[in-house]
Amino acid sequence: LSISLFLTPENAHSNRMVEATAPPPTEEVRSPGSRHRFFSDAFLRRPISSCRDISGNVLTEGATDTSLGDHDVTRHLTLFDLSIIGIGGTIGSGIFVLCGSVARHHAGPAVSLSWTLAGGVALLSSCCYAELSANMPVNGSSYIYTYVAMGEMPATIAAAAMTLEYLVSAAAVGRSWGDKVFEYATVQMHFDEDGGWAHLLDPTKYPAEFSPAAFCVSFLCVTVLLCGVKESKAVTTFVTAAKFAIVLFVIISGSFYITPANYVPYIPPAYGFAGVLRGTTSCFFGYVGFDEVCCVAGESLRPTRDVPRAIFVTVLSIMVLYIGSSAVLTGMVPYLQISDTSGFPDALADVGAGWAGKIAAAGEVTTLPIVVLIGLMAQPRLMAALAHDGLAPAFFGRTDEDGNLFYGIAVVGTVMIFVASVVPFEHLNDTISAGVLVCYSMTAWSLVLLRLRSPTGFEAPPMLKGVKLGVAMGCFNIFAFATAVGAVHLWPYTHAGQAFSVVCAVASVAVCVIIRFSCPEREVFGEDGDCLTASTKNDSEPHFRTPLVPFLPCGAIFLNYYLISQLEMIGIVLLLAYLGVAMVYYAGYGSRHSVLRKQERISRSRIRYGLVSVGNNRHGENNDEEDTDGILMRTLD
Repeated sequence: LSISLFLTPENAHSNRMVEATAPPPTEEVRSPGSRHRFFSDAFLRRPISSCRDISGNVLTEGATDTSLGDHDVTRHLTLFDLSIIGIGGTIGSGIFVLCGSVARHHAGPAVSLSWTLAGGVALLSSCCYAELSANMPVNGSSYIYTYVAMGEMPATIAAAAMTLEYLVSAAAVGRSWGDKVFEYATVQMHFDEDGGWAHLLDPTKYPAEFSPAAFCVSFLCVTVLLCGVKESKAVTTFVTAAKFAIVLFVIISGSFYITPANYVPYIPPAYGFAGVLRGTTSCFFGYVGFDEVCCVAGESLRPTRDVPRAIFVTVLSIMVLYIGSSAVLTGMVPYLQISDTSGFPDALADVGAGWAGKIAAAGEVTTLPIVVLIGLMAQPRLMAALAHDGLAPAFFGRTDEDGNLFYGIAVVGTVMIFVASVVPFEHLNDTISAGVLVCYSMTAWSLVLLRLRSPTGFEAPPMLKGVKLGVAMGCFNIFAFATAVGAVHLWPYTHAGQAFSVVCAVASVAVCVIIRFSCPEREVFGEDGDCLTASTKNDSEPHFRTPLVPFLPCGAIFLNYYLISQLEMIGIVLLLAYLGVAMVYYAGYGSRHSVLRKQERISRSRIRYGLVSVGNNRHGENNDEEDTDGILMRTLD
């Protein structure tokens, strides 16, 4: 991770961008000194032209996305479909679990403030996602953005963080649903009395705390996805509408039982504003899922227009629902009496609206599985994008005759079923939140690298000449993370810690200002002015542009780091260990099978052996790429 801060594309030994359109060779091509190029090759960037159609324009209505492998993926999702995917994949445990838990243990009635702050951070990140998705409307989300901006190894790290967001998060929600089903069957319906069947759902009665309910819902979601895209889309639309109705029902019904005295004090002295900030970190888990819209951008009918709109619709809609539901919940009962696992049903029962509590409990049980379904829907598409680039086994990119990623869904679904069945929810929450925040930070970082470029000639003021954008962004990330950690863990205890935090904060702002006044915008998004593939000036549709670059993306990065620093140390350690495993995986598998790396080696060797010069052969005529590569393969062998 430290290396990746500085070996960004502009500082790596080689930043050549090579088209990754051909299938990987059957044998790895090794050139002399290839071991010395490991780190420079680890930062080879995927060309942005691979995220556009053959004319260089962004993919629009009527096109197909070929980024998933041998089969085209049909574009069929409308703005409504994308919004349903975003909202359906986000609203869930945030309202049904986190509202009560955060209010009771961290923020009290100020949980609504925690949701507001978390929503603001998510909104900053969503601006970055909106611009990147409009310029690169293909499946893959942060993985693709990081691959184009930073290179192969950072993209692998981003994909690992996204796996926490999609697969592991879906498993966590599945486990949470299993616990809710057991509580609903015993507390609400009393099916455990007189030898009832509810005791069969108790995880404590099984080895490894196996949850039968979590296993069943996970297996059902995998089965629905295996049936095909149309069927899963219909289920998603129906259940999301039902969940939306349930949330509005609990807000409206609970508002009649609000007692203003329960809001006093708004921020409990025992928790203070530090508790509100700690609650903000936990609440951020409730916003996880809005970027799943980007992960299916390759299936949107009009991605440059609809994907950014769907992102903002998702974030703003769920922010309003979270703030409203948390205000109603803490207004009905004192915050110390709110249930950790069944906030709304128990609160409604306590105020004499037991009938509404039963409806709320039933709604939670019947609609929460849609979060599992949508999270699981995104993960196979991520794995297919990895497989297309050679960073994951090829079978993840194979589709059946209906264009469904059958094999990837089966493998990913099996892993998700196992995790949901045996790993309790509380062991996953902090690690997932930290992983998602890392992913969002890498996306904001990518936007700065693709919008701006290092200055050349007389573009920068005299005292700022020689500034490298990659180095500057690496320094900013170090100072921002140090500021966040110092403010949380050092500031309250020592004067030295306070001085350290102030110095790092000043350095962070200074670096951001230097970037703003020394690094100009690129003429073409993601491409150098003299790049042979710079053909996007004639895009037919205007794109969303993030305002105040680099200040807004850098602000999002700092806030993400600040939220990470609020987590328990065990969650941060687990995250670092997990990302370390991802880097080992890249070194052991990804670097050996990477399509981009193999084609870069072929390109180097073609020049070395005199088979071709840049652009043309030695006679000034175009070569047949396939024949030349075949000659090269035989020569190197």
